[in-house]
Amino acid sequence: DLTLASSLACDVTLASSLLRDVILASSLVCDVILASSLVCDVILASSLVCDVILASSLVCDVILASSLACDVILASSLACDVILAGSLACDVTLASSLLCDVILAGSLACDVILASSLACDVILAGSLLCDVILASSLACDLGSASVIGLDFERWLFSDAIFKGVN
Repeated sequence: DLTLASSLACDVTLASSLLRDVILASSLVCDVILASSLVCDVILASSLVCDVILASSLVCDVILASSLACDVILASSLACDVILAGSLACDVTLASSLLCDVILAGSLACDVILASSLACDVILAGSLLCDVILASSLACDLGSASVIGLDFERWLFSDAIFKGVN
């Protein structure tokens, strides 16, 4: 009985040792599970870091897109400046064209004045020609008067001779 009791005691000791080994093994399994849970936490934390990096990348994309929008606005502003400069060039061209029209109008006015001056010269030349014709007419009248005077003198002389003979 003592041997049996001692054998039972050994069996109980062995069973308790096995139970302790099982508890230890289950504790090791819990440690492994906890370790794997920590790994999962690390993976989750790195995933969150990746999410933060992705979010900051999206923020960078938004900033880049707004920068591109600013570039487009600047380019359109430069295009407006070019259009405005072209419009100003057109205004300058129009102003110079109007100036040319004014100069041309002044030149035409000078031509009209010159033409009227030439007309006055023609009228004056005609007037001088009339004066020449009038002077020659007066000369003809004087010549005619002198011829008449000679005829009258001849008549008087002839008449005196005729009366003297009688």
